[in-house]
Amino acid sequence: MAATMTLERGGETVSTGDGAACPGDPLAALARLARTARDAGDPLRAGQVVLSGALGPMVPAAAGDVFSAEITGPGSVSVRFHASSDSSDSSDSRNEGASVYRPRSPSSARATSAPTC
Repeated sequence: MAATMTLERGGETVSTGDGAACPGDPLAALARLARTARDAGDPLRAGQVVLSGALGPMVPAAAGDVFSAEITGPGSVSVRFHASSDSSDSSDSRNEGASVYRPRSPSSARATSAPTC
């Protein structure tokens, strides 16, 4: 069963996706990620959550935005974006940071991403 995803910003659906629509073999992407991580000295470990690509299109985020994503299988996660306190790049108005405040998975889990879709 392929995973499905719904992403909301402030309660409004802004992105949806279905893993069955992703071209290519996600296991090939995972193998490439595992080799790259190993070669970089940080191999994948048991219990890590690995996302092999995006389930839906990206959407812009701005300070104050709150996003919630529901993915069949892993569950849900939310993130709130806030203005960066680093003013070293004042020419970039999108210089924001993020803080996750409601993960569903254990706090010790680490997510790794390799774009494939």
